[in-house]
Amino acid sequence: MADFLKAGSGWVDRPVAVEVVLEVAKAALLFCLLWYAGQVVARHLTAPLRPESDVYWGLAEPRDPCSA
Repeated sequence: MADFLKAGSGWVDRPVAVEVVLEVAKAALLFCLLWYAGQVVARHLTAPLRPESDVYWGLAEPRDPCSA
């Protein structure tokens, strides 16, 4: 068992391990890119908030500055 845990014992081929790590990194970057693109698309699909028209604000009752 001690030989199995030793570094460089041959149970892991270094070029294969590097290739696996690179593929996992590529998959993570692709996931991040697709997630970000989905966020951008979802942002454009939601209805934007629009301010109330000036007519609404013109109908508001004036406040007496002395009563505050």
